[in-house]
Amino acid sequence: MGPASPAPCDVVLASFGAPRTLDEIEPYLVRLFSDRRILPMPLRGFVARRIARRRAPKVRPKYERLGGGSPLAATTEEQARLLEAELVRRGTAHRVHPAFLYLDPTISAALDALPVGGPDPLVLPLFPQRSFAGAGSVSDQVGRRAATVVGDFHDHAGFLAWHASRVDEALGGGDGPAAVLFAAHSIPRRFVDKGDRYVDQI
Repeated sequence: MGPASPAPCDVVLASFGAPRTLDEIEPYLVRLFSDRRILPMPLRGFVARRIARRRAPKVRPKYERLGGGSPLAATTEEQARLLEAELVRRGTAHRVHPAFLYLDPTISAALDALPVGGPDPLVLPLFPQRSFAGAGSVSDQVGRRAATVVGDFHDHAGFLAWHASRVDEALGGGDGPAAVLFAAHSIPRRFVDKGDRYVDQI
């Protein structure tokens, strides 16, 4: 007899999000720079709005080249749908809700919308490393709500095997030399000085 299946619960699939449309660029930037972990200063809301007003026209052409918005939100929504289907296939009828740090629905709003009285929801961030401004911001939105937040999984065997299989697939099984380009976000030096583990985990 195999291990018992976990009790069904709500899963909040947490992503940064990105503007779906050109009209969402400035509001998205306001939310981003209103995050106390991104901009730790007094009058943060006022400063965030000023930065967003200046930056939005500069980044707009990039989103125009993407077709008028980022595909990230739609990709997260598709991941939520596929994860829910896979959990149902495995016999655990979890409900999976996409949510975002700086886009609607936010993580806090998604948690508030869940029915009361069920098992504590599981919050699964879609970034495997733990950084002050990623996982930390997720924890801020969860707040004191009863929920389990998945921690970093950068070195989980299944996660590494998945990445290795994608590289193998992209290389097509060829035996010749190949270059694999690895890209990652940078973080502020002040994060590293305060003990942020992101760089080490990358």
